[in-house]
Amino acid sequence: MGVAVRTMRLQLRGSSAESTIMWVGAAFFLSAAATISPCPAETPTITGIGFISSSFKSSTAAQISADGSTVSGYAAFTAAENRAIRWSRLGGIQNLGPAASGGQFPLSTYAGGLSNDGSVVVGVNDCCNGQAFRWTSASGLVYFPKLPGGETYLASASALTGDGSRCVGQSSTNDGTRAVLWTGTTTVQSLGTLPGMRDSSASSITNDGSTIAGTCTDTTVVPAVSRAFRWTGAGGMTNLGVVAGFASSGAAGVSANGSVIVGTSHNGSNTTQHGFRWKSGSGIEDLGTLPPAAASSAIFVSADGYLISGSTYDSANPIIADRTRAVIWTPKTGFVDLAEYLVARGLDLSGWKLSSAGGVSADGRTLVGRGNHNGLPEGWVVTMAAQCPADLNNDDLVDDPDFVSFASAYDLFACADPAMPQWCPADLNLDSFVDDSDFVLFAAAYDVFVCP
Repeated sequence: MGVAVRTMRLQLRGSSAESTIMWVGAAFFLSAAATISPCPAETPTITGIGFISSSFKSSTAAQISADGSTVSGYAAFTAAENRAIRWSRLGGIQNLGPAASGGQFPLSTYAGGLSNDGSVVVGVNDCCNGQAFRWTSASGLVYFPKLPGGETYLASASALTGDGSRCVGQSSTNDGTRAVLWTGTTTVQSLGTLPGMRDSSASSITNDGSTIAGTCTDTTVVPAVSRAFRWTGAGGMTNLGVVAGFASSGAAGVSANGSVIVGTSHNGSNTTQHGFRWKSGSGIEDLGTLPPAAASSAIFVSADGYLISGSTYDSANPIIADRTRAVIWTPKTGFVDLAEYLVARGLDLSGWKLSSAGGVSADGRTLVGRGNHNGLPEGWVVTMAAQCPADLNNDDLVDDPDFVSFASAYDLFACADPAMPQWCPADLNLDSFVDDSDFVLFAAAYDVFVCP
C-alpha cells in the first residue's frame, strides 16, 4: 500500500474534545482512555424444543428465522419415519402434518428454510418420489412444481427469501439434478450447473434473493467431485474452488449481502473435511478444526458474515453423536466448543450434550441444533449476548489494546498481506481490506467501550 499519512478523528471516552489519530506507516499516537469497569455480561439461555408426541421421542432443530422467533426441523419416530416440525417460544412444537395437495400421508417430511418472521416454512416430503413443499398456517403443505421431465424424480426445498416469496432447492430429471429457484408456488427456474458438472443443488439464498449458494457435483467419476458455487442473476454461477489440499467443496450458508459464503471442503475419499469461509475479494479460506477433532463443518452464518455455526467430529465416525460437538467460529477465535463457550458465560448445561449446531438468527445471537437432553435426542435453541467484533483481544472491552491491534492491521491494509493476523479479524465489514470503513465501525464500538 505504501507509506501514507492518514488523519482521522475520534471522540475518546472521558473527553469532550476530539483527538486526532495519525498514522505514518505503522506509527500512531493515541491519548489514554479513561478506565471504566465493565458491566456483567448477559447470561446465555438454552431451551429444548420438546417432542410432538410420546411416539416421537426425538427432535432436531435445523434452521431458525432471521428474527430468531421460529425454528424448523423434524421429529423422528424411526430412522425411516420423520415429521416436519415448526417451533416457537409462544406456540411450542407443531407437527406440520400431511400434504394438503394430493392427500398422501407422508412417510417422512423434513422442514428447512423459513421466512424472516417464520410464517413460511419449506422442506421436503419423501412421498411421491420426493416433493418440495411450502407451508403456511393457512394452506398447510403445498407442493412446488418440478422441472419439466422431472415429475417422477426428487425435488426438495432448502431456503427462502426474507418475505417468503422465493425459494431455492433442487429438482431432478433424466438429465441430472439441477439447482432451482421457485417463485411463489407456480414457477420453477433451473439455475444450471458448472461446466463439467452433471448435478447441482442450491442450499441458501440471501434475504433479497440476489445471491444463491450451493453445490455442483460430477457423479460420472468415482469418487464424485463437487464444487461450491455462488449464483447471481447478473453473473450466473461462479465456482468458489476448494480448500488447499482437499478435492471437493460444497456451500451451505450465505451472508445477507452475499459477500460471505460458508461450507465444507473434503478430501477425495470423504474421510475428512474442513469448514471453509469464502469472502468476495479474497476467495476461499480453510477454517481448520478444533483439536482433538480431525474434521469440521461450517453450516450457517449470521447476516453480517461474522459468526459461523457448525460441528467438529472424529473423521472416522462423523455421525456418532458422542464424537461430535456443536461449535461456533469467528475471525477472532477460530472454532470454539459451543458448550464450553456457554458455560464460561454462566449457563448451566447439566443434562445437555450439544452435538451439532444448525441455523443462526440474522443478528447471530440465537442458534439452534441437535443434542442429547437427559438421555433423549432433542433439538435446542440457545440465545446469547451479541458478538463484539471490535474486541480484538477478547476481554469484553473495546479499548486501547484493541486500538493497537486495529492500527497494526490498518497499516497492513490488505487481508491478503502475509503479515495480517489469521482470518483478518480487523476487517470488520468483511470486504477483505482493513480501511477507513472498518475504522468507522471500530470507532463506534470504541466509544461504547463495553461489549454487549
